[in-house]
Amino acid sequence: MNPYLQEVLDAHVLIERWLSHGEGSAEALMKRFCRRFYHDPLER
Repeated sequence: MNPYLQEVLDAHVLIERWLSHGEGSAEALMKRFCRRFYHDPLER
């Protein structure tokens, strides 16, 4: 599998566990993202 796609899938699993089961931490999740990452919403 493409390593970039695998990273996306792994991140989604961690987010699901954090939100649904209280496992992990927001800090640990944020370390997976670049500090320059910016999400531009589709609607403004």
